[in-house]
Amino acid sequence: MISADSNILFDKFEIIDYLKKDDYSSVYLADHIYLGKKIVLKVLDKSGIQDDSIVERFKREAKLLAGLDHPNIIKVLDFGIYGDFFYISFEYFESNNLRYYLNRSSLNNEQKTDLLKQLFIALHFAHQHKIIHRDIKPENIFVNENLQLKMGDFGLAYMAGDSFVTNKSAVVGTPAYMAPEQILGEAVTEKSDLFSAGVLAYELFTGKNLF
Repeated sequence: MISADSNILFDKFEIIDYLKKDDYSSVYLADHIYLGKKIVLKVLDKSGIQDDSIVERFKREAKLLAGLDHPNIIKVLDFGIYGDFFYISFEYFESNNLRYYLNRSSLNNEQKTDLLKQLFIALHFAHQHKIIHRDIKPENIFVNENLQLKMGDFGLAYMAGDSFVTNKSAVVGTPAYMAPEQILGEAVTEKSDLFSAGVLAYELFTGKNLF
């Protein structure tokens, strides 16, 4: 994987901070040299990956987000290939994930209701575009200091009608927020996302996860 101390990636991204990584990908806060603005850079090292679905999922995330231009959804700016690496650059949204606010218990009921409205508006927009998120949870919902919400991380999403290496009915997601049909590996629909959002809403108002 690209080391965190690399200063310039792909001849146009200057690394500011190293945010997280998993087995194949890393996420950076970076400065886009040509645009002169902060971005979030997600990088996948495809060398040595045996599972084609990992690469397809990465490419799919860029494709799906490119078609979703909405103030409550994290925007993709660029997608490219550089040697053995795929990368996606996203808008930089200075925020914390919703888990941060759940742990602090600093929101009143009016604020919680407003956040849920923004989440359901974002979901409605995605569903209008035939996109099922499949991983609605606090860690994938981002909120800034003005309580503007943006939905992110479409790595597990799929678009109705598309065919993927990974079967759209495979058991993927986060168990504590998954709809019953999702846990059983059955076909998911927009209602599956709404179930997950309902679990999140319950947790937001009670401080406890249903499961």
